[in-house]
Amino acid sequence: MKAEFTTVVGFTKVVGFAAVASVLAVACTTVEAPEDEQGTITQQSTVSECGGFEPKVVQYPEDSGDTLGYCDAEVLHWEYELATETLVLFDARIELNCCGTHGSTIAKQGDLYVVTQVDAPEAMGGRCDCLCVFDYELSAGGIAQGPIDIQIMRDVTDSQAGPELVFEGTIDLTQGVGEEILDAAPSDWCSQEDAPSAS
Repeated sequence: MKAEFTTVVGFTKVVGFAAVASVLAVACTTVEAPEDEQGTITQQSTVSECGGFEPKVVQYPEDSGDTLGYCDAEVLHWEYELATETLVLFDARIELNCCGTHGSTIAKQGDLYVVTQVDAPEAMGGRCDCLCVFDYELSAGGIAQGPIDIQIMRDVTDSQAGPELVFEGTIDLTQGVGEEILDAAPSDWCSQEDAPSAS
């Protein structure tokens, strides 16, 4: 069974240690989800405009020992709600070309959950001569509690390199929340002016 989803304009997200409420205009993009072997995952994807959602999420990676500023690293935050069996994945500070259409999907393939993040050129192949940072949020319902194996692929569709593996590992949904550092390099195309302080 194939599914389609569309980005939305208003939402509230609670990610790890930070609660972020945002109401903003985002590009409306429909992306076809890959085949889901079980056919039971409901999903909704939301992607920020260039610069990320406001206010910026404070990064608290469990493995780092220190608080990271928004621009200091790309961090995957996740949160699981048992009552609705819903997993929210929030990938903060993805560095991509400023011009493009974006979305993400999740599908179960055997015992593996595969997330695909898409960055495609705009109509007529439009791209810009600059990079921006974006936040990708994906909410997936119908995922049972427990450790799950997950893989995140990033598909920049006009790249000759093809889809890139950005994360592969196990997350334990019984923990409720967690973080993974996906890229520890600071971004030169990012602004932390509105980022909350880590108090």
